[in-house]
Amino acid sequence: MDSLSVSLNRFVQQNLLTELFPPDHEVEVEAPPIRPDSPGPGLVDPSLPTGRIVAVVNQRAKAGKTVTAINLGAALCEEEARVLAVDLDPQGTLSARLGLCPDEVDLGVYELLLDPAVDIADLLHHTAVPGLDLIPCGIDLAAAEFALAADAAGVQVLKTRLESCLGRYNYVLIDCPPSLGLLTVNALTAAGAVLAPVDCETFSVKGMSLLLDVIHKVKWTLNPELIVLGILATMSETGTEVGSAVMSSISENFPGLLFKTVIHKATKLSEVSPAGAGEPALVHAPQSGRADEYRDMAREVLLRGS
Repeated sequence: MDSLSVSLNRFVQQNLLTELFPPDHEVEVEAPPIRPDSPGPGLVDPSLPTGRIVAVVNQRAKAGKTVTAINLGAALCEEEARVLAVDLDPQGTLSARLGLCPDEVDLGVYELLLDPAVDIADLLHHTAVPGLDLIPCGIDLAAAEFALAADAAGVQVLKTRLESCLGRYNYVLIDCPPSLGLLTVNALTAAGAVLAPVDCETFSVKGMSLLLDVIHKVKWTLNPELIVLGILATMSETGTEVGSAVMSSISENFPGLLFKTVIHKATKLSEVSPAGAGEPALVHAPQSGRADEYRDMAREVLLRGS
């Protein structure tokens, strides 16, 4: 992240978020509801939600947000869902991994947020994954937070703009930046649920507590329907003390929030995306264990809070 982005994130977090959220308000952590009619492992209820927005959030970099968003989207598409991915990270990794270089994006999330005259249909791109569409990020998105900060309704813009296309999709997945600035607050205000990936090698109880605190303050002040869908353990190594300790810590400190599915590190060359292209595991290694883990995760998402 460049120095401008770092300074902007610090400014937003220290000033604007303090004004938005009273500092002493606390909200209890609630586990997401599990549908009582869950059909069991390997099966999915054929009735899918419409316009379900899930923000994939963690303020720590390298937590697995983008990989989770891509593979969750692909796995949901395998379940016959129509999915829209929104690249809200100025680094544009999601867009690049789905085949669109941020330098070459003429219309994208920046226009979605700041130009209401642009039809959202003109921002949609089909991807190589059947059923998965993308609103990409261009290089200009880094400047969007300044413009949003000047708008009294700046935290509501994404929610308002996405409303016009929700009927076309079962799920909208928002890949958030590694910060808790106005872009992330926009995503939390628009979303019905939050999915928080955590890297088992760098997991921090304090960092997760901070994230949940912001989520709950958004719920209290801006979006009363927001729930925490779950915490997803990523980059785990089978049988290691570190991975086991992290999952025990999550279960102890945030009861009911840890997904049963765990995403393990790729241990075979066949499981790694060719040339670092970032394709979903379900595309480049559909028979791999990692692909099956993402399928299991998608089934859990379908059963939690749908």
